[in-house]
Amino acid sequence: TISQDILEDGQKPEGVTPADLTRDVSAVVDSLPREWKFAIVGQTLGRRFLLNKRCRAKANVAALANVIAEVRVSRDLATLMEGIQTALENGLDDDSDIYYEAGNLMEDLQVESGDVGADDDSENVMTSFQNSLYVE
Repeated sequence: TISQDILEDGQKPEGVTPADLTRDVSAVVDSLPREWKFAIVGQTLGRRFLLNKRCRAKANVAALANVIAEVRVSRDLATLMEGIQTALENGLDDDSDIYYEAGNLMEDLQVESGDVGADDDSENVMTSFQNSLYVE
């Protein structure tokens, strides 16, 4: 039975019987109007798309984080640059924290190897790297 405690204002819902509350949901879909079916399918597809997008973004960030951890040990600049390029190609946002962390590590490695002077601030290393991706 429908309890009065369920409703805030104490009114019984109109047109709802206890049999409606125990009915199998899969049977309800057949009785829905066509527009409602399309709305439900649209919401399902939209939510699935957003979930997949979030999962891909998290996987992309995790992959770059793994590359950064590996490069901190190996100090291999080429591996880091390849990891950054792969992450950017897979849709990594260039405003993300992991991107800046990778950029700082890349700057440190370039200073260690002598590729870039420590006092050279004419161009940001990440900006030059990003520009070289778009030149190709």
